[in-house]
Amino acid sequence: AVSGEPPAEDTLLDARFQETSGTGKQLSLLQTMLHWNVRTSAASCCAFHSYIDELAACCSSLSQRRCLADLRLTGDAQCQKCGILADWRDEQGSEGDHGEWQECDACFTPAVRKLGAAPGFPAVQSL
Repeated sequence: AVSGEPPAEDTLLDARFQETSGTGKQLSLLQTMLHWNVRTSAASCCAFHSYIDELAACCSSLSQRRCLADLRLTGDAQCQKCGILADWRDEQGSEGDHGEWQECDACFTPAVRKLGAAPGFPAVQSL
C-alpha cells in the first residue's frame, strides 16, 4: 500500500500471526480498562458501563488524530486460543527448560506459542 493509505481490505497488519479473535480483543480491552480510575456519573447504571463510556470517548478522541504511518504490532508470540499477541518470556521452568507454551495474559490459557515454533495447538478459534 502507498504510504498514508489504509492496507488493502482483508489483509492482516502482520501476516506472520493469525487474526485476534473478538473475544481476545474484548478481554484485552477489559484488562486495560481495569488499570484506569474513572469518574462515575450518578446517571450511569453501573461501573462497567462507566468504563465503556470512557473507552468510547478515548476511541473517539484517538480517531480524530492524524494517521500513524509507522504503527507496528508488538510481540514475538501469540495465544493460539484467543489470538492476543505477546512477548515471549525467556523464563526457565522448574526443569530448566523454557517450555513450549506460556500462559496468555488475556484468556489465561497456556496456549501462547513463540513465533516460528512448531505447530501443535489448534488454530486461533472464536469463542
